[in-house]
Amino acid sequence: MSAGRARRRRWWPLPVAAAVVAAAVAAGAWWWLAGREVPGGPPGRDPPAAATPHRNQALPTAQLRLSTSPAGAAIVLDGEPTGRLAPDLFAVEARVAHTLRLELEGHEPVELDLRLEPGEVREITVEMSRL
Repeated sequence: MSAGRARRRRWWPLPVAAAVVAAAVAAGAWWWLAGREVPGGPPGRDPPAAATPHRNQALPTAQLRLSTSPAGAAIVLDGEPTGRLAPDLFAVEARVAHTLRLELEGHEPVELDLRLEPGEVREITVEMSRL
């Protein structure tokens, strides 16, 4: 390179960096907006009549009033321990088949299949048999 020649600047890194940043911002905005629901859905389209509940709406529930003799049986609902002991009153999802299991040390476990309707309050009393 001769002394009289000016060094030529590279012009491309700045526009390329700006394009990368713009693409990243656009992708982030799309990702953020894609997870949000637009009220009413797309324009010109009615929601189906029997639509499933919105994720912020509560599912229909029923109440289960449960007691055992002797008292103190652990309540297991659908295979998951509830951390509750009988007697107890608690809400369960309605219109769904549930398996209720009662466990008490020194007694035979009891298993019941249930399906409750919305708003129903079902009272169940179980006599636990000794082992």
